Amino acid sequence: MIPLFLILFLLCLNSIALDPNIYIIENKHSHKVLDIPGGNPTPGVGLQQYTRNNWLNQQFQLERKNYKYFYIKNVDTQLYLQTPSYRDDKTQIIQNNKLNSRQQLWRMEMDDASGCYQIISAFNNQAMDIPFFEEGDGVPVNLFPAKQPGTKRDNQLFKFHRVN
Repeated sequence: MIPLFLILFLLCLNSIALDPNIYIIENKHSHKVLDIPGGNPTPGVGLQQYTRNNWLNQQFQLERKNYKYFYIKNVDTQLYLQTPSYRDDKTQIIQNNKLNSRQQLWRMEMDDASGCYQIISAFNNQAMDIPFFEEGDGVPVNLFPAKQPGTKRDNQLFKFHRVN
C-alpha cells in the first residue's frame, strides 16, 4: 500500500515549480500572451491573446488554493479568471470577482518535453486553448478538452515568465 503523503506529493509534482508570484503567460504556439482587453475592469470580459507589451493587463498573479490548484488574478483589474457556468467546449474564459468557486480554480500540468504547462479548469477538466492554432491579436482564449502528451497540443501549452 502506498502511503498517503507519497500520493499527495506525486499529485502536486507537476505544479510545484510554479509559486505564488506574478507572471506573463505566453502561449507556446502563437507566442502571444494572455491579456484582458484594454485592462477593462468589468466582470465578464473575456480573456484574449495579444502581442506582449508587459502592461499590467497582461500580468497575472497566481494565488495557491491548496497543493493542486491556483486562482489566477489579473494584476490590472484585480479580477480572477473563471470558467463560465456552462460546461460546453469552446467557451471563452472570462474574468470575475473572487467567488471561492471551482470555476476559478486552475491546475498547471507540466509538459516534460517543453517545460510549458497546460492550464486546466477544476470545474470541467478542460484546458485553456487557442482555437485552431490562431496566431493573431485579439483571439479569444477558450476551454477545450485537454489534449494528451504526444499529440499536437502547442495551442494548449503556456510558458510562465516571472515578473520581477
